[in-house]
Amino acid sequence: MNTNMKRVISGLAALGIALSGMALGTSSAWAGGESGKPVDIPAGNITIGAEGKGTIAISGSEIEHRFNGYRLGYLTSISYNQIDDADNASMSGYTLATNQDYKDAIETALAAIKDSKAKVDADKAKTLKERYLADKNYCGSECDATGAPNPLGWFFENYGDGYENDSNWGGDAKDGSSASVLRKFATEVSKALSTAEATYFGDNALKVDEEGQEVSQGYYLLRDVTSLGDNNETQSAPILVSSTYVVTIGENEVTFNKDAQDRDLGAAYLKYSAPTITKEVVTDETGATAQGQPDYAVGDTVYYKLTADLPYYTGYATPGRVYQITDTASKGLTVGNDAVVSVKVTAIDGSEDPEQILSATTDYTVKTETSADTVAEAYKGGQTTTIDFSNYVNCSDKSVSAGENGKILEGGTITVIFKATLNTNALISDNGHMNGNPNKDSLTYSYQPENVSEAHTTPSDEVNVYTYRFRLHKTDKGGKDLAGAKFVVSTPGETSKWLKWDADNNKWGSADSEVDATVFTSNDKGEVVATVGDTTVNLDRLDSGKYTVKEISAPTGYTQAFLPTFTFTITPTMGSEADGHKTITNVTFSAKDAVKSAYVTDASAITTDGIDQNAWQYTIYNAKNLTELPMTGGAGLVAIIAVGVLLAGAGTAAAVRSRKSNSRAVRI
Repeated sequence: MNTNMKRVISGLAALGIALSGMALGTSSAWAGGESGKPVDIPAGNITIGAEGKGTIAISGSEIEHRFNGYRLGYLTSISYNQIDDADNASMSGYTLATNQDYKDAIETALAAIKDSKAKVDADKAKTLKERYLADKNYCGSECDATGAPNPLGWFFENYGDGYENDSNWGGDAKDGSSASVLRKFATEVSKALSTAEATYFGDNALKVDEEGQEVSQGYYLLRDVTSLGDNNETQSAPILVSSTYVVTIGENEVTFNKDAQDRDLGAAYLKYSAPTITKEVVTDETGATAQGQPDYAVGDTVYYKLTADLPYYTGYATPGRVYQITDTASKGLTVGNDAVVSVKVTAIDGSEDPEQILSATTDYTVKTETSADTVAEAYKGGQTTTIDFSNYVNCSDKSVSAGENGKILEGGTITVIFKATLNTNALISDNGHMNGNPNKDSLTYSYQPENVSEAHTTPSDEVNVYTYRFRLHKTDKGGKDLAGAKFVVSTPGETSKWLKWDADNNKWGSADSEVDATVFTSNDKGEVVATVGDTTVNLDRLDSGKYTVKEISAPTGYTQAFLPTFTFTITPTMGSEADGHKTITNVTFSAKDAVKSAYVTDASAITTDGIDQNAWQYTIYNAKNLTELPMTGGAGLVAIIAVGVLLAGAGTAAAVRSRKSNSRAVRI
């Protein structure tokens, strides 16, 4: 045997590691099946031809991936122990030869790799190609006339038992790019073959097929050439995999589908990711509780939680990896420079890796600009915020993923707490006319291992927040509009606090006393509005809840005694969605309640100038004197006053009579 051409590697280490380190030990549907073919074949060795057949089964995706298959090498002999099942035979050793069609590509890959953990110190500074060329057993720089260069055989004798077999597909403990020399080899040989003609391509390309596809026996590199379109998957990292081997021993056809460590041959599991992003409204900056009722007043802070998957970066070049979250807020939401409250990365379930807290500038950057969405009306004039995680996914200096102890928690989850403020452009909801203020996100990420600048974008769900309004109208008893009545209005649910308009920041605030509250005054049309500086303020963009309306001054000519007060409640109707994703399907305005010293109508729909849908209004009238006060409300005020007058009169008359009686008595 010419050792320059081929060499037996005991234990089938190379092929076995290619599967356990690269394909996660995935078993195929046919490997190790229950129904075998009993035989009694003693241990031995068999020479096989390059034209022999085998199978490769690819699994791990619900959508069809297509692979160009490159037959890097093939076996010329197999050693085996006792065989009892012809359908499930195991090897004990093999002889591997390089496919000369791909020799140059393999040597190019070896030239790009150094092994900093080489057993011999002098080898650490050398490329693998330099070491291979120096090894005459594999036909190095001076190949003799009877042999052929065998770089693949050299590589697998030296690196078949890679020292990080348990890492993800041979991925790096830090960034997925190069934990094992085996993974470096897969990446580099894939690059070198990018323009070469594959053994299987086009109509004959290998596909996801758990049953297995027939191929020429040998050792393969699989390159994903799938056009993913709108599917939110990445292409698979390059896969190194051995086929099974179907040979004839005596009169028996035997399938070798196990290596010496009983690991599957001919089984490849896709090395891909399917990143998604979700968005929900939460109650506060901790993000711990999903919001069950997403309605707000102008100036309120709305908190969102964005959750996105991190891809696996096995085989992905760096720098240049793309990973971005883009938030698009509608025009009713203002996004400030401090919109990103916090960012953390959580490892995949079962991992012992600690949670990572990411920092602005070192791990990610934030950029906010006017939204480019000119199609959806709600988003016109809104804002787009891009959170760019390039520093983190490329292990840039000072990122938590960089340095000796740095690491990308690939396959884990990034959680962003994001905030926005409801502003005066927010769409208002009325009974029967609901208008949400939407917010949406998308995730953009590299999806081609060898072309990381190519990025795919997948959207999140859209979530909405809501806000309301009401109107007050002032008249006399006959329905004539009255100007000059003054009111204060409580904050919802807190009668001890009162609405106060913050003109500097265009938002609602609160005052502890009526004296400091915003005063709303009826105009010539009876409309109750406030003037704060140069701004006319309506009772717009308010939260739901119970409100108290209190008149603090009657119009000129109307009694200042017994000024009216009443309450009512704005109540939303919630949709059936889960908390965090709730829609509000309607809003109602309750009947008047706790009426004091006033005639008040229940809310009714109105249409006034500047209102393009029905607002809901409460009408209050003032009395000129006590006789115009209502018989109801204020506990029958007029009746009480009348009785009081009569009693007062009776008391006066009795007193007069008493004085007269006393006078007569004195005279007697």
